[in-house]
Amino acid sequence: MNLLEFIQKESDLKIRSSVVLATLSGLANGVILVVIVSTAEASRNGEAIDTQFFLIFLIAILIFVLSKKKIFSDVAKVIESAIRKVRTRIADKVRHSDLQTLEKMGASSIFNSITQDCAQISTSAPVIMNALQSAVMLVFALFYILYLSTLGFIMTGVGILIAAFVYEISRRKVLSTLKNTSAKEREFYEIINHVVNGFKENKVNSKRSSSVMRFMQRLSFDVMKLKTRAAQRESINFLFSQTFFYILLGAIIFLLPILTKPNEGEILRIVTAVLFIVGPVSAVLVVVPLLSRVNIAIQNIYRLEDELSKHISNEVLEDITSEQSIDHIDNPLEFNHEIRLKNIVFEHLNKNDVVFTLGPISELNVNKGEMLFIEGGNGSGKSTLLKVLTGLYYADEKTEIFVDDQLITRYNYPSYRELFSVVFTDFHLTKQLFGLEAVEEEKVKELLVDFKVDHKTEFSNGLLSTVDLSTGQRKRLALIVSLLENKEILIFDEVAADQDPTFKKHYYTELLPALKEKGKTIIVVTHDDMYFEYCDRKLKMVNGNIVQETHYKDGKVTFNKNFKTKL
Repeated sequence: MNLLEFIQKESDLKIRSSVVLATLSGLANGVILVVIVSTAEASRNGEAIDTQFFLIFLIAILIFVLSKKKIFSDVAKVIESAIRKVRTRIADKVRHSDLQTLEKMGASSIFNSITQDCAQISTSAPVIMNALQSAVMLVFALFYILYLSTLGFIMTGVGILIAAFVYEISRRKVLSTLKNTSAKEREFYEIINHVVNGFKENKVNSKRSSSVMRFMQRLSFDVMKLKTRAAQRESINFLFSQTFFYILLGAIIFLLPILTKPNEGEILRIVTAVLFIVGPVSAVLVVVPLLSRVNIAIQNIYRLEDELSKHISNEVLEDITSEQSIDHIDNPLEFNHEIRLKNIVFEHLNKNDVVFTLGPISELNVNKGEMLFIEGGNGSGKSTLLKVLTGLYYADEKTEIFVDDQLITRYNYPSYRELFSVVFTDFHLTKQLFGLEAVEEEKVKELLVDFKVDHKTEFSNGLLSTVDLSTGQRKRLALIVSLLENKEILIFDEVAADQDPTFKKHYYTELLPALKEKGKTIIVVTHDDMYFEYCDRKLKMVNGNIVQETHYKDGKVTFNKNFKTKL
């Protein structure tokens, strides 16, 4: 897809008027050429300056300036309208995608398309419209040369065709280099993301840090070579275009008088016209590689969007396309007794190779109003199980999830997810409490005091003053947000980690029991064995399976020895 097709598809505004104005601007430029040549010739012959020519000159300049100003304004509106639509649609598709798809694609490809590729399109539009105006001027000037001399027109036209042919061959090589550069730059942005997000790990491991740096230097060097190669080829093209004009002028000056008997002043008029088209031809030639970059950017955007669309239902895609997907789900599924998962199997894949398997687990129940603890070492599958339970991961097609007696399908998954409020270990915080716009300010301030973070951040006008706190304090903020969401089921993934002993004790002995008394169903991932007695039930996970179920009731501890995890 090229830029024109992109604009026609994405923008609600029309670009026809801009094309008309560009044509008018080019014609005005042509009129200026004729007036200048005619007036200069009249002055050379000692004739008085024609007032009518002077007025035409002023009008042409006025038309040129006003039309060009209008072009840039209108094109900016059209392009930015198209980019706004694409950015919003991609963001909406990201919002409706499943977690597995986003994890596989990586954040760098999404960020690059929404920022770099869209910026490439945005900055190119004025240059392209200027080239269109220059093309009109070029055509007008060629017809003017034809009017002056048929042979001069043939020489100029053939020369431009030869130059365009040579330029096109070189341009294809540039295009190939640009495509390779685009792919390498995506890899480079991804490693930069690792440098920033993996700062702590790199800082404490010099070997890892050096390895990342070597890889980044290698990628940076590859990008430099590709960009240098593209720039060199483009500079050669530009140099060729300049040299071509010198050769063309030399042919007109030295050969044309030999091949024909020009009228007095004819050579000078043709040379002036050729000099006048140097700028327009250069503008047209410069825009060719720019269009190549723009087309690559457009292809990148639609490739990303197509990949996102593969994992979204047709109904949702229709809503996104019509910009009607903002509606949220007011009513989650009714949850009265239990959530039951049967035949649980989920596989983590890396290029179609299975790297981790959750299950098979024959059955898992979550009872309404209970406090369920989950323990297990790193890599035991705790977080994966939570993502399957909350519907963030779609498990194997044989896996069944029931809320009471209602089977969960792709159709009602969105309503099912609304049952949960989750604080994962990699939780994300924002200053603005999105989705909680109607929350009472005093309620938030009260929670900030209760969680002892009021001295670190403040809440006013719907915004937290900062979320740049210590890890433990950020977890407390995440807890506050979770409580404000007031969902049926609360899931806290190792929230007590990184907390001081006082708050940890408050968390297990006061906060969680208080939530349970309010009828909340609570699932907690924890390693704090001294607080296990506060739960109703505890599951232990090893290598993707639940290997033990422990019940805590009235101070008694019982183990379910018949708990089956294998199918």
